[in-house]
Amino acid sequence: MLSEMSKMTDPEQQPQDNNIPLPFTTEPVAEVPIQSENLPPQWTISKLSDLFLKGLPAIAGLTAIFAVLGYVIVNLSLGFYTDIQPFSVVLNQYIATGIAVFILMSMIVVPAWFFSRRPSRLSRIGLSLIMALSEAFPLHVVFSIYNRGSRDLENILLEVGMWTIIFVFFIASGSELINMATNNRDLVTKLFAGTLGTLFIVLYILGIVAIYPILPRSLGGGYIGKVKLIFEGADLARSLNLPMVSDKETDEICLLAELTDGYLIYDPSQTQAFVIKYDLVVAIRDTWEPLDCSAPFFSSSTLPTATP
Repeated sequence: MLSEMSKMTDPEQQPQDNNIPLPFTTEPVAEVPIQSENLPPQWTISKLSDLFLKGLPAIAGLTAIFAVLGYVIVNLSLGFYTDIQPFSVVLNQYIATGIAVFILMSMIVVPAWFFSRRPSRLSRIGLSLIMALSEAFPLHVVFSIYNRGSRDLENILLEVGMWTIIFVFFIASGSELINMATNNRDLVTKLFAGTLGTLFIVLYILGIVAIYPILPRSLGGGYIGKVKLIFEGADLARSLNLPMVSDKETDEICLLAELTDGYLIYDPSQTQAFVIKYDLVVAIRDTWEPLDCSAPFFSSSTLPTATP
């Protein structure tokens, strides 16, 4: 009996149970941090409004720059037609013209900057020619569609060639000036490059002023429309001595710009510009008849002479 009790109390004689559960612990488990940089940004209305408010000064500054640039181009171009200073041109036209000038400038300055890093002058000229061709053909397509230009192969090649020469000149010249200014430590060379750069900018502005009258209005240009005005009364038409097809309807004349209070028109037969108030015009008839609307300095038309 004693031997059996000793076996029961002896731990070495107890059966070993390997399935005894581990004691329960209440220690907190460490959380694995989530990599927030790998998650897509959560855009909310408040975040978008904050971003817009932060960028508002930059937007306002760019708009002001575009407006000033457009004001200079528009008034320089209209100055060939009249001494009247059309300060009342619609503000949207100034801004659109400034944006168009900036885009055209980018089409020249950006490739010129990248091509200026090429060590060989021949490679810079070759790349400028390729870029000029890639930019000239789309411009020709846009202008021919908007201005209803000729579809003849000869005229297409002539216009594309003209735009290509213009772009090659400005891109190649710009790349040479940038290369000269950045890769030379000589002060005289830098001053020479700066002087040529100033001349380059002046030529660019004059070129924009020259092509402004043929740029589509929808792209920020000042394309001169050929229109016929229908007046409310016949007395005004007679007092202006405009070419008339009826008592109240003019013959085809040139619409230079829309002002905030009227139309700025140009009569090639008199080589004279007029500002006509909106409330004096009943309707405008759009026409596509050929008419020489070039500035008096460049026009082949002459002043009318009195007959005995």
